[in-house]
Amino acid sequence: MPTRREFLKTASALAAGTFLLNACANVPARDTRSRTPIRIAFVGLGLQGIIDLKIFAGMKDVAIVALCDCDSRRIAAAQSELAEASLAGTLRAKFVPAKVLCIDDFKKLFAAHSDTFDAVVIAVHDSSHFEVAIAAVHAKKHVFLEKPMCRTVGEVRRLAAAARERGVIAQTGNQGQASPHIRTAKEWFDAGLLGEVSEIHAWTNRPVWPQGMQSPASADSCPPELNWNLWLGNAPQRPYSRAIAPFVWRGWLDYGTGALGDMAMHVLNPANFIFELDAPISIEAQCENSSRYAFPSSSVVTYVFPATTTRGPIRLTWFDGKNRPPRPKDLSEEITFPQGIGGSIIYGTKNTLLLDSNGANLTTTKNIPAEQLPPRTLPRIRGHIYRNWINSILAGTPAVADFDYSAPFTEIILLGVIAQTLGRRLAWDAATGHFINDPEANALLDLA
Repeated sequence: MPTRREFLKTASALAAGTFLLNACANVPARDTRSRTPIRIAFVGLGLQGIIDLKIFAGMKDVAIVALCDCDSRRIAAAQSELAEASLAGTLRAKFVPAKVLCIDDFKKLFAAHSDTFDAVVIAVHDSSHFEVAIAAVHAKKHVFLEKPMCRTVGEVRRLAAAARERGVIAQTGNQGQASPHIRTAKEWFDAGLLGEVSEIHAWTNRPVWPQGMQSPASADSCPPELNWNLWLGNAPQRPYSRAIAPFVWRGWLDYGTGALGDMAMHVLNPANFIFELDAPISIEAQCENSSRYAFPSSSVVTYVFPATTTRGPIRLTWFDGKNRPPRPKDLSEEITFPQGIGGSIIYGTKNTLLLDSNGANLTTTKNIPAEQLPPRTLPRIRGHIYRNWINSILAGTPAVADFDYSAPFTEIILLGVIAQTLGRRLAWDAATGHFINDPEANALLDLA
């Protein structure tokens, strides 16, 4: 039987109306291997967009050529950040203020200026991820897309298929996927140091924004600097509200994916990488303050993954909001638990492993003598995911958190988001890519 990743590649290709050759995945959309700098357009310049901009501004082999946001205040803030970096001597990217394009509409960016850039960094709200990313892919631009990859399973499949067809170098904002720590942890598991693993707990302190709202957001006067219709994009039309933008959209069903969609790509990535989770057979959500408008204020989501040829079945439980996993019984009292913004606990029959949100700070409840540590068997990634993306574009090779890795992983997360939305147990059929006997849940997949 094909793996879920293999199934998704074929299903996505057929949904797009074409069967894609495997070779397409490694063919760059545009031959940029012999030319630097890589010319980048930035779409979305809020909190995460500015963070991304500052990181790329520190790379000498990129050029910042376009700044796009539907809020003119954000473009001004981005210009200020670049000016400050120039004064501080940390601006290594090529940036000519008088020549950089500043524009409010990404559609105009692609329609009229596509020949001026090679790649796009996308940091918009979740409900606009797909429409911006698919426009970039259709224009054969390399894509760095912040997580979650898309807001629905159907969007994920369509975007992954299009990216593969056009040979773009894609990367998702999953910083931990470039980390050496998850590779070390996988080497420990593969070497038998953890024993058999059947239980994993994961948690986040999110949401730190409102969730559980029981009524629609009230209308407010829209700031003149913000083009609200452009911000909404393909999302349902409604009046502007401070309870939605600029930051608090994450808690609303129409615009975000809640705490699970926001943080699981970081928190669950170690488990996904180490155990190659593939598709679950069931997902069950227990929620507090659910509503038809917003994600729950707190939830516990339980996934069950079937056994594979390399491991037994795994039960993975996600805790968010006020919920936290129980403290491991054999964890030293000297270690504060829980700590940070989230993490995961991998329970093995020989040892229990704790990791932070992105998989760093490996802690075992039982000491592992140095002589028992296995040799390295997995190659390490040079630099962070931003650097890896640029290196991949220059080399014409897949990025470490490309869509072939991120699409099936994002689907796992979004199946949990659907369970939260409906507040019940769902049975999943990986062979067909649908929920079993649940039309309401299948409608939320957005496969049409």
